Amino acid sequence: MIFSTARTPLRKNRESEHLMESLLSEIMKQASNEGVDLWVEEGALHFRTTQGPLSDSLRSSLKAHRQQIIDTLKSKEGDSLIEPSPEEAHMPFPLTDVQSAYLLGRRESVQGGGVSCHAYFEVEMPGITLESLQRAFEAIIRRYDSLRTMYDESGFQQVLPFDEIDVPKIANLSSDDESSCVELRGTMSHAIHEIHKPPLMGVGLSHAKGVDTVHVSIDFLVADWTSMMVILDTFFEAAKGKALPENDARITFRDYVIAAQKINSDKDRKYWEDRYQDIAIGVDVPMLGSAWKNQFKRLDVKLSKELKDGFLNFAKRVGVSLSALLLALYGASIANWSAQKRNAIVVTLFDRKPLHPDVKKLTGDFTSTGYAVLEQRGQSLGDLAKESFMELMGIVEHNSYSGVAIMRDITRKNGGNKGASYPFVFTSALSSDRKEEFSHNWSISYAITQTPQVGVDFQAAIIGTDLCINWDVRQGVFPDGMIETMFESFCSTLTRVSLGKIRPEDPIIFEVPKDQALTRSHVQQDLDQQAAGRSYAEEMLFDGLLRQAKEHPDRIAVVDSHNCLTFLQLRKRADAIAFQLSEAGIGPKDHVGICMTKGAEQIACVYGTLLAGCTYVPINPSHPDARKEAVAARAGLKALLSNSDARWFRGAVLSPETSLCQTSRFDLPSPPNNPSNNAYAIFTSGSTGEPKGVLVSHKAALNTIQDICARFDVGSDTVALGVSNLDFDLSVFDIFGVIGSGGTLVLVEQGAFANPTLWAQAACSNKITFWNSAPAQMSMMLDATSGERKRRATRHIDIY
Repeated sequence: MIFSTARTPLRKNRESEHLMESLLSEIMKQASNEGVDLWVEEGALHFRTTQGPLSDSLRSSLKAHRQQIIDTLKSKEGDSLIEPSPEEAHMPFPLTDVQSAYLLGRRESVQGGGVSCHAYFEVEMPGITLESLQRAFEAIIRRYDSLRTMYDESGFQQVLPFDEIDVPKIANLSSDDESSCVELRGTMSHAIHEIHKPPLMGVGLSHAKGVDTVHVSIDFLVADWTSMMVILDTFFEAAKGKALPENDARITFRDYVIAAQKINSDKDRKYWEDRYQDIAIGVDVPMLGSAWKNQFKRLDVKLSKELKDGFLNFAKRVGVSLSALLLALYGASIANWSAQKRNAIVVTLFDRKPLHPDVKKLTGDFTSTGYAVLEQRGQSLGDLAKESFMELMGIVEHNSYSGVAIMRDITRKNGGNKGASYPFVFTSALSSDRKEEFSHNWSISYAITQTPQVGVDFQAAIIGTDLCINWDVRQGVFPDGMIETMFESFCSTLTRVSLGKIRPEDPIIFEVPKDQALTRSHVQQDLDQQAAGRSYAEEMLFDGLLRQAKEHPDRIAVVDSHNCLTFLQLRKRADAIAFQLSEAGIGPKDHVGICMTKGAEQIACVYGTLLAGCTYVPINPSHPDARKEAVAARAGLKALLSNSDARWFRGAVLSPETSLCQTSRFDLPSPPNNPSNNAYAIFTSGSTGEPKGVLVSHKAALNTIQDICARFDVGSDTVALGVSNLDFDLSVFDIFGVIGSGGTLVLVEQGAFANPTLWAQAACSNKITFWNSAPAQMSMMLDATSGERKRRATRHIDIY
């Protein structure tokens, strides 16, 4: 068949048009991916970024095709996704996910609840009068729909006509000392406004020692931070007697919410579903329990222009935004106090979707949330900042599925149990388009915010020329002094970065407070004394099983829902796996993947892989195929042991033939005896989303295992519950520490998410004496069995 290659001029023109459309589409896509909003105003192209300076490539593209982009944006102005419905302005409409969470957090019955999401400000305004404030208060309530909105826990909100609003009277106190200011602060700073009685905002005026101070209390149900600043700007301008400009927005917040909830979020939901296991780890720092106080304390630091510029220069050298660099430092601070290397932080996003040219003219709560999972691996601050940047980009790019919905899904998959804690929130109002947003004709002399179910709310903004950072801390959540010490350490590191004393390639090292350094020194001395005189023979990880199978062949080694294997039976099954690998041409130092559900067969595959001289690489069967394929590729797997469909793997897939274990002898070479050989490689997701693996030798792993066994007297009477997945490093002790010491390992099969109720049942029925997990997993089990604790109070479980 012959195809003609001749082109007519018309065809060339069409192809040229298609190429230009394709090019412009790619530019728009790149802008969206980099968190850049584009719009046309008075014939000029404008942009704002949420993630720092424009990349060189995008800047060049915008400059080269400025007019075509303007024409494209203008042509789309009429294609708004919002249909204005002025005739329905006072009809009920749905709450946003975040608003629903705020309402839920008001309930005393909710862990960390009992407070509203609320902001309080004090602004000194010399000569201001009560009458002018009252007029201004009435004017902004009349002007802004958000201040005339009532909320209902059944899931809706409704804007009321102005004539149905009772405008609150402004409180007015005077004193010769500071008592009037202190009294109003005490009354208003932690107010809980009635959701059915707008405006959900209160104003007070104090005259203390000759200082006139305006006090403002406002609920975040009404407005996010940006909208609050707009409302306060208008309020203070009106109080000074200035006429309010006409509100010419062609849409309402109601129109926006209805349109936004119609956006298809399937793609973004899939993105977050693939990350649920990482997010589910939460944060594991010392916390006091359920007695959270309904008071918040502010810790703050301000970087002068000189220090701010130094901090900005560091961010530019790394190629990230200020927000990403701050998130990196915040995440590293948390990790310094956490029992986990990886921690999940709630990130607040100011999410005004460009659904209509007038969206920027609205006030309301446009807040969305996502999760940043940061791993502390001893990497440089520059690398961690880049990973933080990628986390922020992921949140921006996949924001149509909210953090509230994400946590709802995780809780449902955990059988109604939220499990881990998420006490740390990161909120950044740093963006290139906000340079003038916080340059007001008024300044805040005191402020505090509060958020339900949050322990620490990190906030950053540039006010004037200074970089201002606040930590609003809920009282009664953490041990006394812990957050203050963490903040002091954070500020010290922040200053060193700003002064150039930390370079991008330097690791993040937080200075330990003197009292803690002394305590650590004493603890280390005690540990050194306990370890004095101990010596361990250099062995392979599988030597413990071989010894137990020879000396105590009939004792129980591993139990699951289908099997109860003795040490000899486990040894034979492991030999069968080693033989199977050998027959398939898999030899010493090859990497073998193990993708199997938790159980005795999985344990046999681990031991068998090591007996064959290979390195085992755990792959979680519940992970998406793309991730499993990425781990296999990075690990360089020569074979995969799997008892399920593994079409994603392009190499040899072996189904464990444990039936061979009935054969008493295999023609196997002697097991390798070089403790320096690699035993396993465990992969974590990494903050960039790319799997990152760490190889561990027999010697390195066994050194820790032998020390723990000696400290905690692990032996033949130990019965341990293995709750950690094979791809989590705590499973290494379960398999080689417990079994290798002659103890019994009890396993509970689980899917993508753990079932702590099954753990509790297994712990009770098998008389568990030893628990090895992250504290968050023990917390999950205790939460799941809270109603049964009295019945189980006599059960003795050692937790390490």
